[in-house]
Amino acid sequence: MLNLIIADDEPLVCIGLQSMIPWARLNLKLAGTASNGQEALQLIKRLQPDIVISDIKMPVMDGLSIAREIRSQKLPQPQFIFITSYEDFHYVKDALQLEAVDYLLKMELTPASLEACLNRARERLNQQRQQKAWPASAAPDNWGNLREKFVLRLLYHLFPSKEQYEYQRQALNIHPDASTVYAAVSCWIDQPGVQAIDPHKLPDLYHACLQMASNCLKPRLNAIFCGLDLQSFAIVLLLNEAQQQQRQEQVCAALKQMGHVLHSYFNVRLTIVLGPQINDLYQINQSFIYARSYVPQDTAAAVTLIDIPARSPDQQPQDISAWREQLRRAFEELDAAALTELIDQLTLELRSDQIPLSSAVDLAASILYMALNLLPNGQDILRDSFAGDEEGYRRLYRSRSLADVINWLQLFSQSLYQALSRNYNSYSHQVVNEVKAYIRQHLRQKLTLNAVASAFNFSSNYLSHLFSREGGPSFVEYITECKVSAAKESLLDGRKKVYEIAQELGFGSAFYFSKVFKKATGYAPRDYVRLAAKSAGHGPADPAAAAGSAAAAQDKS
Repeated sequence: MLNLIIADDEPLVCIGLQSMIPWARLNLKLAGTASNGQEALQLIKRLQPDIVISDIKMPVMDGLSIAREIRSQKLPQPQFIFITSYEDFHYVKDALQLEAVDYLLKMELTPASLEACLNRARERLNQQRQQKAWPASAAPDNWGNLREKFVLRLLYHLFPSKEQYEYQRQALNIHPDASTVYAAVSCWIDQPGVQAIDPHKLPDLYHACLQMASNCLKPRLNAIFCGLDLQSFAIVLLLNEAQQQQRQEQVCAALKQMGHVLHSYFNVRLTIVLGPQINDLYQINQSFIYARSYVPQDTAAAVTLIDIPARSPDQQPQDISAWREQLRRAFEELDAAALTELIDQLTLELRSDQIPLSSAVDLAASILYMALNLLPNGQDILRDSFAGDEEGYRRLYRSRSLADVINWLQLFSQSLYQALSRNYNSYSHQVVNEVKAYIRQHLRQKLTLNAVASAFNFSSNYLSHLFSREGGPSFVEYITECKVSAAKESLLDGRKKVYEIAQELGFGSAFYFSKVFKKATGYAPRDYVRLAAKSAGHGPADPAAAAGSAAAAQDKS
């Protein structure tokens, strides 16, 4: 049973909330109530509830400040549901930044809406507990970010091979049922909300919309959300048999409701395009290119839903399959000349083929998202490249002719060439540092060149090339250095046997570990420990360092 507390300075509201829900039926226990913020904070610290329903405006300390205080401390983190009498975007934004489950208006609060919100809180708690149960190697701190990158690579078919896809899918613990089918959804946030807001506030609005959309849809559909840019996002739906058979009644209805919630909260219009169903998650891009092929039109409707239930051989969307591998390699290798040449060739094809505008925009968008997600600091590079345009690189979606798309691609190509040529060395150095950090964090796993390259969606040849350009140790040498350094610490600590250290650091056997260790240090592991004990208090604790000092002294003499 989950524990819950209610905090509100209005006694009637507090009593009403207590009587609104049959707590026992929902497997919830009302553990306490508070009439001001300070009292609520002390109650949370003492009772450590699973869920907190809190008013935003209260005496002494407001509800948002309570959440910030709890988030800043090493305490069990409850799920916050905020209620208020005020419909204010800034409150919504702050609540979502604090990862609140929802923000509810008192005047619109009903038993059904509160119960739905409590069920979302329960789902979040279950997900958190599952993640805590995963081993450290399978649940890194940036789990959500890795899942989002995984989905982006699927949507744009950026995996070099199915083997790399399978490696990342299993590492991220994505194991769909055999009966599951998949569908991609493309969502566009449109006027008036985008145009009416200060451009500097647009990122806050976008992230608030994305969070709200996720909170609204996930209780009804198994969905993975993925941000694309500040005007659009994608969703991958994992549909069970009932949802496959009742596409309109269940799937389309849930998507429409999500759109109306966003319009109600943020005064934005949403265009939602649901792509056809696909049996293999690896092929989800075949659904996504259909969903992306629709260019939003100016409309007064709050929510526009386009359903594409099946692929049509007569209406194949434009795709860059023939170019994808070359583009992916050029982006990963930061090859400015190759990228410029490829984009110029694509531009020539657009001129000669006279393809439909929607297909041209979708093709350009595919290249745009490759840049955003394969380049280090891709968002910053593209923002700077289109700094002279109020809408930035999102101007692409306002294209009204094929010439507009071609002009955008030419500016994109020129800006990219300048940025990559200017910053190539710093980018490659940054990538190598990120790989090195990954290696240090995963020393207790078997680290092969293919496995690490897969984690970063690189080819093994390219990753090896990056290390060579740095002029330091090779990929294999760096892993050996790190593992030998970790082994030294464990040996000198004295609490583990040699074979235990060998297993812990991913060596195949104690014999192989001893061989590698001796080659790196000049000593077998046991000799290293013995010499370290002998030299304790008489110079360097590391025998290898002591040997180096002696050799240096001999050279001087």
